[in-house]
Amino acid sequence: MDLNKIMITIYTDGSCLGNPGKGGYAAILVNGKHKKIITGGYTLTTNNRMEIKAIVEGLKAINNPSEVTIKTDSRLICDTFNKGWIFSWEKNGWGKGKKREPVRNLDLLKELLQLYNTHTVKFEWVKAHSGIALNEECDILAKEAAEVATETDLFYELSKGETVQALEFKNGIEITQKAGRLSISANSSTIEIQNSDLEKFINDLKMYI
Repeated sequence: MDLNKIMITIYTDGSCLGNPGKGGYAAILVNGKHKKIITGGYTLTTNNRMEIKAIVEGLKAINNPSEVTIKTDSRLICDTFNKGWIFSWEKNGWGKGKKREPVRNLDLLKELLQLYNTHTVKFEWVKAHSGIALNEECDILAKEAAEVATETDLFYELSKGETVQALEFKNGIEITQKAGRLSISANSSTIEIQNSDLEKFINDLKMYI
């Protein structure tokens, strides 16, 4: 334990109405008597993405390197870190197993890994609906966030190859994915980029929406 680091506990949960469907996430940060709540949601996403997103947003809310305990009811996320899966995937160029199968939710996992390396993070699994007050509060907040979600989960929708016509886009931008290429149309003009540039493109696009 580093006595110079702040100790923070983050309770997290994700929710999805349909899976895929409208999704929400919630994180509650606790440091002594201080408590901070973070919520958000998307019009179309998955439950696993919201579970990861809750942790990402919780860690992003911490300004300085800290000792962080993540309490989540997602065994998948706990195992991903506690069993070292994510470090193997990174070492193997983000491929799973001998066949190097693509890792799902790669955008969020890469972001989470970067935050993990910034702090000293411990993942603890908690049983859902087991009477833990802050875990129960997260569950309620995540469901409420899903119900009122208006934002677009760009990476998820583009990776599915469907047309995205989001309210957040300026000038009626429309994005489609066909035959391994992305097409971006706006004001009667269209450009195309390689599908392999999807992650970089989305990160760049977020600056304009």
